[in-house]
Amino acid sequence: MHHRRIGWNAVRAARYRQPRTGWNAVLYAAARWLASWFTTRRFLWLLCAMICGSVIWLAGSHLGPGLRAAHGQGIHGLWMAQEQDNGQWYGEFSSTSGSVTLPHVYYAGSLPAVQAGTTVPALDTGASDEVYPLTGSGKWINDVIGVAIGALGLIGLLARGLIMARRRRRATRADRFTQGLTG
Repeated sequence: MHHRRIGWNAVRAARYRQPRTGWNAVLYAAARWLASWFTTRRFLWLLCAMICGSVIWLAGSHLGPGLRAAHGQGIHGLWMAQEQDNGQWYGEFSSTSGSVTLPHVYYAGSLPAVQAGTTVPALDTGASDEVYPLTGSGKWINDVIGVAIGALGLIGLLARGLIMARRRRRATRADRFTQGLTG
């Protein structure tokens, strides 16, 4: 007969371990629950939901100003090109009355043959980091597409989560029924 040897330290550790009480017990239970609940699949689901929410937020934050620019609403002024960063020009916007000055804003229209110091008529519609041409911009269409794609992705993820939860609940009920534990 083959006997397993148990190390003296393992027996001693189990015998003299103090029971967890108070906040120690609460934190231990919460950590164990979180570790058992937070699987790779759930992490990926949460990550995708956060990405969809970010797309909705980023596209939606520029949708209102883009639509106002398409209708010609906003503060009229001049935008002066100052620096180019990754192919996009940034500059300073000043309203015609001089009451509004926005430093380091992006011009959301097409700019042929621009160099530092070029001045272009522009429209401030309330976006924190961009101004638009007086004729408006088609950029709001991209924002609508971004909001729609983010919303559809989020709806799909929520639907999948609800379907999986429902399947899990039904499987638990069926398991109880087959074991005779109804009630």
